[in-house]
Amino acid sequence: MSGVSMPSGYEYAGELYPILTCEDDRDSCDLSEPTADDSDGDGVADSADLCPDAYDPNQWDEDGDGIGDSCDECPLTSDTECESSAGDIDGDGVANDDDNCPRDGNADQSDRDADGIGDVCDDCPDESSPDGACTTTIQALRDPTDPDHPEEGAVVTISGAVVTGVRDGAGFFVQDPSVSEYGGVYVFDEGATGVSVGDVVTATGTYDEYYDMTELAYATATVTGADTVPDPIPVDACDVATGGADAERYESMLLVVSDVSVTNANPDDPSDYDEFEVAGCLRVDDFLYDALDQPVEGTDYTSITGVLNYSFSNFKLAPRDAEDLAE
Repeated sequence: MSGVSMPSGYEYAGELYPILTCEDDRDSCDLSEPTADDSDGDGVADSADLCPDAYDPNQWDEDGDGIGDSCDECPLTSDTECESSAGDIDGDGVANDDDNCPRDGNADQSDRDADGIGDVCDDCPDESSPDGACTTTIQALRDPTDPDHPEEGAVVTISGAVVTGVRDGAGFFVQDPSVSEYGGVYVFDEGATGVSVGDVVTATGTYDEYYDMTELAYATATVTGADTVPDPIPVDACDVATGGADAERYESMLLVVSDVSVTNANPDDPSDYDEFEVAGCLRVDDFLYDALDQPVEGTDYTSITGVLNYSFSNFKLAPRDAEDLAE
């Protein structure tokens, strides 16, 4: 179960301890290890434990009231007293099937934008969006310090983005040509849209940090026009390599490095994942260009253009075709 992606709000189902660990006898289901400072033995000290007498290692607090779900009589609402039932799980007096926020108490059913999603559970209560998607910019999505940065798991829509690279059957990179940093993102649509480099798209999906790379996951996209692909941003190879000062802000953007030489023909040795390294720091891989060759050490390039990808704990430049590699 740990390998299965659970729906938002039901992540706990992937961590059902008894199913994974218990034997036939009840004693084997007791995973607690109580100590003097941790009465319930869940690994969280009593002084910081939301439920010091109830085993709750994950410290879930669905309603954010400071009382952990394991000991909260009203885990879905911040009320201290509640009456709930299977037909009205948030206990607000409105049946689940009729409730515009079934998991959040909202007896008045307020819905300012009239999109069918109640204000208390609507990420954008003034923007009508029946699927719950809120309009955002790529920069707000990518930059965690942006005041409009959404929470991970939010459904968002971006528009006016130019396709800069395509991975057949999986997804594509888009970039906002109006910004110089935090302007690119990967759109995972399982290849359904059939875009080409230079297409302008509007895309809706779930904001996800997939193995620490920002993406718009399980997206639906529409081609709305065509535009000139943004010029690649000139960068120093080591500045955008793993650990480089500029790597994070240029993630998923079209870049170019100049006058570099191959310093390692296979940085994954003894495995081989069709990557090579230049300038002693930056990996180049075949994420967008399956025919990428691994040149011998010492091979010189006048320039290498590509989208900065992040995978398997490394930033990597991904050329799109042979023309992106100029010797």
